[in-house]
Amino acid sequence: MAVSTSQLKAVVKAAFDAEKEQTGDQQGSIDRISQAIADAVADAIVQGVNSAEIAMLLTSATGGPVSGSITITASKA
Repeated sequence: MAVSTSQLKAVVKAAFDAEKEQTGDQQGSIDRISQAIADAVADAIVQGVNSAEIAMLLTSATGGPVSGSITITASKA
């Protein structure tokens, strides 16, 4: 699944909108906006990786069947 730039934009915009009236704690606002952006990007990456389709085109050296599975997962720390 592709990463949705419109969803990322909405989250980033919401983070800025939530802080635009804050005047007393500029550093706190910067921290909250930065955290919101970092969370949104991490969530998008995790969703993109965890919903990706992987096409396996494998052949064995002897021409016999190849079996197995590939599991890819991502998580946000």
